This record gives sequence, C-alpha cells and structure tokens, in this order.
Amino acid sequence: MINTYKTLLNAQEKTIERLKTDNNPVSIDQYCRKLITDSTDLTDLTDYQLPSYPHSTGHGVGLQIHEFPKISFTSTDVLLPNQVVTIEPGVYLEEKWGMRIEDTILLKVKEVEVLTKFTKRMLILP
Repeated sequence: MINTYKTLLNAQEKTIERLKTDNNPVSIDQYCRKLITDSTDLTDLTDYQLPSYPHSTGHGVGLQIHEFPKISFTSTDVLLPNQVVTIEPGVYLEEKWGMRIEDTILLKVKEVEVLTKFTKRMLILP
C-alpha cells in the first residue's frame, strides 16, 4: 500500500506539472494513467502491475462540482487559462482496497496553482 501511494502521488504531481505545457485533456489523461500502470516502484511485487482507474483523471469545477472540461480519454475539450479543474487519479484493487489523491488546480498561462491546501503526507493509522 505504501509503494502504491508513492506511485499514485508521483503520478498526480507529475500530471499537475504537465498542465503547464499541455492543454489537451486526452493526452493529460493518458499520461497520468501510463505513469501508474508503467510504474517500476513496485519491485517487491513481482509480476504485478497497477490497474488503470475506472474514472476520468479530472474535471472542471464551477457552479456544479463536476463540469467541463473533462480530463479523460474521451474528452473533446481544451484546457484554457483561468479554468479550475481537478486532478484525481486513483488505484483500486477489486474487493481489497483503493485510494485516490485529488487536488483542485487553477490553470494559468504556462503555470498552475494548486488550490488544495491539505497535506499529502502519508498517514498510517493503527
């Protein structure tokens, strides 16, 4: 679980960084999924591959919580400055457990601002 969390966090952070130079929601979605499914951080789990998640990588936030632009492999949208979107990849192991890391992002010109101020430091509870 710890390695999976680290992989998921790495994918989410790199995807947020990519928003600075890529305004295509399809390529953003594909990039994030590939970071997770191609991860080599799970060296102690031989022959194991993390699955892709069953939802979009993100979506717009406005008057409704789920709005356009949709950040997914089926999107026909374009990401523009001053839009607010989420980046929320996840890992789900059927009938076992799952996790998702989500941040709300303000898109700017060649820049992004993470609006979420909650820590992503891993907490392990007994």
